[in-house]
Amino acid sequence: MDLFYVKEGEGDRVIYPGYTYHNKEMTENLEFQEKVKEASPEEQYKIYYEHGKILQKCRMFPLAVECFESIIAKSMDNIRPAGIDVYAYKAYQRKAQMYFDALCFQTAYECLSKAEFIIRDLYEKENATQSRQMLEHRKIVAKYFRKFQKFDKALEILMDVYQIERKIYTQIVDEEDQIEDVFKTEVEEQKESTQEDQDQEKSHPKTVEITEEVKEEYAIDESTEDSDIDDDDMSKDISIRLGQTIIQIMEIQAFKNNLKKGLTYRDIAEKYILAATKDDKKNGYYIKFLQASGNMYMRSQNSKNLEKAYELYDEANSLLEEVVGKKSIDFLLSLVDIGEVYLYQKDHHKAEAFLGFCRKEMNKYYGKGSIWVNRVNSALIEVHSEKKISKKDVPFKLAIKNLDNAVELYGEKSIFTLGNFMSAISAHFTKGNYDEVTLILSKMGTCLELNGEGANGNQFFFISSIINGMIAARTNKDYEKATMFFSSTLRMQVEYVENERDHPFLEQTYYQLAIMYTQAGNMTRAVLMWGNVLSVGKRKYGLESPLLSATYKQIGMCQLRLGLLNESLKNLQTSKTLCEAKLEAAETKESKGQHETEIKELEEILQSVTDLCEKQRVG
Repeated sequence: MDLFYVKEGEGDRVIYPGYTYHNKEMTENLEFQEKVKEASPEEQYKIYYEHGKILQKCRMFPLAVECFESIIAKSMDNIRPAGIDVYAYKAYQRKAQMYFDALCFQTAYECLSKAEFIIRDLYEKENATQSRQMLEHRKIVAKYFRKFQKFDKALEILMDVYQIERKIYTQIVDEEDQIEDVFKTEVEEQKESTQEDQDQEKSHPKTVEITEEVKEEYAIDESTEDSDIDDDDMSKDISIRLGQTIIQIMEIQAFKNNLKKGLTYRDIAEKYILAATKDDKKNGYYIKFLQASGNMYMRSQNSKNLEKAYELYDEANSLLEEVVGKKSIDFLLSLVDIGEVYLYQKDHHKAEAFLGFCRKEMNKYYGKGSIWVNRVNSALIEVHSEKKISKKDVPFKLAIKNLDNAVELYGEKSIFTLGNFMSAISAHFTKGNYDEVTLILSKMGTCLELNGEGANGNQFFFISSIINGMIAARTNKDYEKATMFFSSTLRMQVEYVENERDHPFLEQTYYQLAIMYTQAGNMTRAVLMWGNVLSVGKRKYGLESPLLSATYKQIGMCQLRLGLLNESLKNLQTSKTLCEAKLEAAETKESKGQHETEIKELEEILQSVTDLCEKQRVG
């Protein structure tokens, strides 16, 4: 079970069986060193892989990468240990997951491609496109596309995987025990709706023929390394894997703002997982299912859905307490989920108290320099940033603390520190410390260059370029230079996301350009850029999301200055309608007052535009 725990004892902070966690001292673990010394060359790569897994679980990413690269290097030797290829492709997969979590998409994709090549070479005779190794690999590829916010692509891959797993399931599980298939039409609908270029997809079979060899190999291969289900029990194994596939589909539907479909998938996923575990909820699979369900409800942040998210997180938390105890990092991180529900419910006092308790417990059991504390600090930064009466330096201090922790554990030149650099930049930018921002940007540039991550492979490169443009605009009022930064960044980003003009990664660049053009009085270009911001917003939040009201207002105001009265009237009215939806959903007196003010201002503008339209008609 992928759950960490803490042993009762005198000070040893145990995060995984047999491994102590004392920051960098973890690599000096005697048990690991002794195993490597005593092992034969053929066994060493297995030990490196297991240790790399543990380092990854403990978020010691640079050290985990070293372990996996040791395996990959051995797999390229002329005299190679028997069986190393199985661990080599798994090492590539784990490297890829760490890299795409760090927004290094090009490097991650290269790792996934190499893993796929090895899988095809190893399992070609058993029909590699349908082997369990390939199915599990494609689920990882789907996670990559989800992280890259190419949700349709991820969904297409998962639907193909689901089809194959479902056919295996129907051949293995007795008919009377089978769970009803509700996705037949959904699979076809998804194929019709997906507009991705076929040459971008690697071997996603459209027809499925399950052979006896595939069935046999599916049940016994080593990719059950993280499973607590008996490999010999094929029906349990395929039920778990089907449940995990459907959970991924459920999560993507949530990202696509389709909660109704997501709920349908959730119900089926639960049935598969409980069927495999014989209704036993005290296991890692069901707990992760609850957490994924809570995340889905959190995406739609109305009061009813937030309450449901709270219930799911609370149930997961209770099960974790029973299974692994209150000192477990999994238990403490699940408390952070609950604290974030309070944050989104605008109950800042309760959120601060809850998250403060989590931080205290993590410091107690895992040390003040633990990378786990960064997760809590990030949530506390949001709480203090939203509070009207708050110590102004708290978010700043927490952001700098997070950076210090990351530098201590990963090093200043590690790509895994980049996210914390960005948090520190945001903190300094808010305080107007532009010299510090420039210094950190320089460090980020050095880090990106040393790691071979640039314009073609890392989102942080684009963000740092945008920030340079913002500094030029704010400090020197050099709008021409700022616009140059934004425009060149946009050109590279459009190529990076394969010409998806409404890709969420482009939102900030569009927004900054829209502001620049508006301030410069270039309303024609401003309308174009605000329109791009709107397109991204519709993709991210849904076509009629109240979050789009401000963008509609900006478009309407620019059109007004261009004399496009009818178009302006239409967009301003849409903005008002969406503001009214925000007012209806508002739950605090403060937010209601804010939305009422916005609506009143829009009503006054609308009246003025209506009068102008009338004068134009009469004239």
